[in-house]
Amino acid sequence: MNSLPRLQIRSLLLLLVVAAGTAGAQSTTQIEVFKSPYCGCCEKWIGHMERSGFKVNAHNVNDVPAARKNLGMPDRLGSCHTAKVGGYVIEGHVPAADVQRLLKEKPKAIGLAAPGMPQGSGTVGGTPIITLPGNPVSAYVSFEVFVRPVLRRMLGASEIFRPTVEATVTVPFESPAGKRQFARGQLARAAEGYLFHPSSAQASHQVGVLAHANGLVVVPEGVTSVPAGSRLPVLPLDVDAP
Repeated sequence: MNSLPRLQIRSLLLLLVVAAGTAGAQSTTQIEVFKSPYCGCCEKWIGHMERSGFKVNAHNVNDVPAARKNLGMPDRLGSCHTAKVGGYVIEGHVPAADVQRLLKEKPKAIGLAAPGMPQGSGTVGGTPIITLPGNPVSAYVSFEVFVRPVLRRMLGASEIFRPTVEATVTVPFESPAGKRQFARGQLARAAEGYLFHPSSAQASHQVGVLAHANGLVVVPEGVTSVPAGSRLPVLPLDVDAP
């Protein structure tokens, strides 16, 4: 049997290698991620997606809720980052396996969402731990609402929650549907009682806003619009709160 010339064999091998590389490149799915530049847990999720074969194009944005709205994901399902892949919107820490299944089955849907921020509790080697979200403001608010009462109970305190005061909201603002919001702002005492002026920016990475706040106004889950003059409970944060 006549053998193929050496040059022809090499050409065939090179063609096979190039074809295999092209197929691999075509099978890599690109995903666009919109996140805060200060969120550590978003970087962890990006690493998870890359290890699962996705090519991630990350965009640092100052207004993640605006990016979420532009992509069509309802704000009540919001988390710390929003992504777009294959015509679908992915919200939060959705596992790569679920995204791959979504792209394979192609259902009629906006996308997938893991609402809220990753937090929880458990034990590591018998030591109790509490995990907090990656964005600094979310971590602080989670500490105030969930962790601080636990620590005070462990220390034997009889009063584990911060006392609240009822205050009048000075300007209108919006609140995400289906979520209890702890909006940052300035609490002040006036002749007519407590007044609360909500901060204009409420994104979970805006530490400067939190640094100037001395209270958290509590907005119930069913309220999406808070008019000026509303009376709501406020958690004073400062020791010397008015």
